[in-house]
Amino acid sequence: MRLDLALEVNKPNAITSQSSAGAKAYFNKWAESNKLCMMIMRLSMDKTIKNSIPQCDNAKDYLAAVSKKFVVFDKVEKSNYMRLLTTTTYDGTTGIREHIMRMTNLAMRLRDMKVDIPDSYLVWLILESLPDQFSALKTSYNVVKGEWGLDEMTAIVVQHEEMMRKSKTESAHMVTHNHSECERKFYKGNRNNQNGNKGGKFNNSKPQLKHKNEDMKGKCFWC
Repeated sequence: MRLDLALEVNKPNAITSQSSAGAKAYFNKWAESNKLCMMIMRLSMDKTIKNSIPQCDNAKDYLAAVSKKFVVFDKVEKSNYMRLLTTTTYDGTTGIREHIMRMTNLAMRLRDMKVDIPDSYLVWLILESLPDQFSALKTSYNVVKGEWGLDEMTAIVVQHEEMMRKSKTESAHMVTHNHSECERKFYKGNRNNQNGNKGGKFNNSKPQLKHKNEDMKGKCFWC
């Protein structure tokens, strides 16, 4: 038995004493499917929604009544997707590829709603959503004669991000290495100074000062 039979076809004509065996069997299958569908929908539905639906014993009509409670106006949905597509920016929390796929998905949803989003415009929007670190890439796109396809742009941007990450890692390693080298030379110089004085004595004695009276011996105070 097809469980969704009652959701796909209308209720067949009521059987009579003159109905054929095939018609009776088909009606019984539909009735069983309708009963199960109604039971599943009512058991799985929130009580608030269930109480707002008019009493109905036909699964197909009941499902249509439920759908009307969740109608989303195309204009509002289009506006939301357009806003997301034009204001989304790359913040680095995810990979650049995931960011491009998210914006592409927004464009595909708009296309399903009959909103024309050319690939060239989508490529431009994605590049504009990137931070200042990608300024050189944006400039290259603006000066090139041909247009970048979506796949080509994705490959270029992903490679550019990987190069920036590699350069940043190498710069951090160089700074750490130079700092360690300076410390090593500093400590080596201190050890050499200590070794140079090894075995010798430091002259901590203060210079001998002559007494004032010794300098004034034999001198006249009036001259």
